[in-house]
Amino acid sequence: EAQLRASPVWPSTPPSTPQASARKNSAAPPVTSTSDVLQAAATRAKELNRKTPSPGSSGGQDDPDTARSLRMAYWQVVMLLVLGDDSPEAAQEYEEAWTTCIERLDSPSVFLFWFAQYLPTSLNRRYASTSARLRQRVRAAVDAAWDTPAAGVSGASPTGPERRPFTFLAIVADEAPSQRLSREDATEVLLELLFTGASSVTTTMSWLLWHLATDTHVQERLRHEIDGAVASRGDRPSAADLSKLPFLDAVLRETLRLYSPIHIGRHCLRDTTHEGISIPAGTDIAANMWFIHRNPDIWPDPHTFRPERFLGQPTNVAGFHPFSMGMRGCPGKAVAFTMCKLLVGRLVASYEIFPDAQRQRTPPEFSGSVVLSNTPVEMFLLGRSR
Repeated sequence: EAQLRASPVWPSTPPSTPQASARKNSAAPPVTSTSDVLQAAATRAKELNRKTPSPGSSGGQDDPDTARSLRMAYWQVVMLLVLGDDSPEAAQEYEEAWTTCIERLDSPSVFLFWFAQYLPTSLNRRYASTSARLRQRVRAAVDAAWDTPAAGVSGASPTGPERRPFTFLAIVADEAPSQRLSREDATEVLLELLFTGASSVTTTMSWLLWHLATDTHVQERLRHEIDGAVASRGDRPSAADLSKLPFLDAVLRETLRLYSPIHIGRHCLRDTTHEGISIPAGTDIAANMWFIHRNPDIWPDPHTFRPERFLGQPTNVAGFHPFSMGMRGCPGKAVAFTMCKLLVGRLVASYEIFPDAQRQRTPPEFSGSVVLSNTPVEMFLLGRSR
């Protein structure tokens, strides 16, 4: 982590606009670790609502979309971990490709008619253009890594360059030539890493922070726990502190129960029957975790945000499967948990979180998306005096 360097969170406005220039000039100074990149999300959120006099007023000209800030911060972390690239151009290309991909997945015509993806529509052309630019950037990074051996790799000179900083690109590049992926395969693997989890993690954090903003009791209890864990050094929580924060873990699990971030699906390989229902080969089957996690037979008062229900419970609570289960469960579960806890813990330690004064406790509405990635979540962050 200490080997990675990151610039401030890239603004959502394209760099050619006056708004982007103003935000870039007012950004925080560069940070030196991935944890600090996550903390920069708070700075980005405050920039978005900087015209608003106070959390309790209604004089703001723009609503602060904290969900967008979280997405931008998370995307920058992913770009650093996958490619080691913290350039604004890379962040913008990543955002454009990802949002266009989600927009295309949301398209009813593309979803219902297989041939619609080949029609020369503006959306299809934009998807082809943005994905091609990102693919070219990833391929260029792969080519550069393949052509520049690092110390410790078979065939590299002991007096040559130092080993590359940790990135997923470095992992695949530092394999022995006989075991290394082809450049084409490495490009596809890295692109998959860029898109995996980009919506589920930020969606979960957005809903979690919204509940903290609208439930002062839960927010204060969580802040008290965090302050106690870091009281000896007066700092923000680190990864080493997470095991001492059971209420933070419970808050995250309760959020995942109420808002399952991913669908859990399987592809039927052969004709079969389940409880009298015929399932032909080739059928895609999805479990509706939204209803399972809100089943009153399993969860008392299922529509209420109550983190206490997870305190003192084992990690494998019956009826709780936000990341699927078993061998086919999400391999990024541990990373997602750690990133969510670190970001939320640092935000709560540094800021008081308030809902938008004009919306108060009205929940954000779901957007028409296959994932909940585009749902705006407006709130205010007020710095604490420690």
